[in-house]
Amino acid sequence: MRLFIILICWIFTFSANANIIDSIKEFFLTSTYEESLEQNEIFPLSRSGEDQPIFIFSPKKHLWAVYNTKGKRVGLGKANGGKDYCDDTQGECRTVIGKFKIFRKENESCTSKTFPLNEGGGAPMPYCMFFHKGYAIHGAKHVTDTNKSHGCIHVSQKAAEWMNTHYLQEGSYVLVLPYS
Repeated sequence: MRLFIILICWIFTFSANANIIDSIKEFFLTSTYEESLEQNEIFPLSRSGEDQPIFIFSPKKHLWAVYNTKGKRVGLGKANGGKDYCDDTQGECRTVIGKFKIFRKENESCTSKTFPLNEGGGAPMPYCMFFHKGYAIHGAKHVTDTNKSHGCIHVSQKAAEWMNTHYLQEGSYVLVLPYS
């Protein structure tokens, strides 16, 4: 009982210090996620921090990473993006390149309102996180080393759930690197 009272007093004493509270919250509420990869030469363990977490995708290397606001890498995995040409749209389908912010998130029931074209939508997009117009990061059953989407960033369903549920929020950054 005495230890519990000391802990409560300590929390109230330091509750005015936002950095300590943020660190405690980050430790308990935010886990890390990492898939087994053969190589990862493009995403270092740390980078300069930003005011929001950031998701970075390399369509050239088929990898993603998530960094927290302190610049620590907290997530890493395989991904694929938009392919060079889509038969059904008769045009380029590459994922838009640049820096964006997540503006909408949905749960495991998220579906496309556009694809497949011949069905007027309905393709599963579990744990979608929209960052530019109809472009989203979302879960996929199979993530390969080939860009094969209509422009969305496909990550494993487990990774999408982790990002959507525990880490990325509306306002988090998305950085899509160049294809070449």
